[in-house]
Amino acid sequence: MENRYLKKLHSEILMIMDFVDDVCKKNEIKYYLVGGSLLGAVRHNGFIPWDDDLDIAMPRSDAERFIDVMNTQ
Repeated sequence: MENRYLKKLHSEILMIMDFVDDVCKKNEIKYYLVGGSLLGAVRHNGFIPWDDDLDIAMPRSDAERFIDVMNTQ
């Protein structure tokens, strides 16, 4: 049961990541993966099998712009 849960969760996280990536590209906002998300992308070519979150970082000015963009949508 947990394996199905994590597969579904990873699918949902990937949809969120695609949305964030699209918003950032359209608005020239810098972001990068950190922590387990970065490790999973490099070591597992995707998710760490047991990871259940998304770790994104942005420079402060870009984070503020991201918030502004999201508040106007």
